[in-house]
Amino acid sequence: MSIITELAQQAKQAARTLAILSESQKNAVLTDMAAAIRANKDTIIAVNEKEVARAKENNLDAAMVDRLILNEERIESMAEGIEVIVNLDDPVGQERVIGTRPNGIEIKKNKSNYVQIELREYEGHKYVDVREFYDAEDGKRLPTKKGITFSPKVLEEVIDGLTMLNKQIDG
Repeated sequence: MSIITELAQQAKQAARTLAILSESQKNAVLTDMAAAIRANKDTIIAVNEKEVARAKENNLDAAMVDRLILNEERIESMAEGIEVIVNLDDPVGQERVIGTRPNGIEIKKNKSNYVQIELREYEGHKYVDVREFYDAEDGKRLPTKKGITFSPKVLEEVIDGLTMLNKQIDG
């Protein structure tokens, strides 16, 4: 297994762990991260100097080398950036109404994602498409991989199933 694959798997596991933390727990982790960056700045700079030297040996473009360089000011900026996040409202769990269906059901989602329900047609067949979208930085609404597409023939069964699930959630 490559180091990149291993790091990606560790990041995925860490994301699962962080997702269930309370806002105060997340803020404590972030505060500790900022403190750890500051406490280890000498080590970070020493390792970075080796990486920069290797980049120069490999004839990396000067602009790219400059982006790699970490000094006390840049490291402090990293720690401050993390502290800015601590001062933001935690969007996890916050909902907003993104639409109301003709039957009065409100579709809610967290602040940055949307659920879009559409009747689509593909090769002469109609399909119900329920898809999660997000707002990209350029303002465009883009689909995620999360979603489901099914035949309108099973729409009643899906609605019944969702209604039953909603009752279990509420009660």
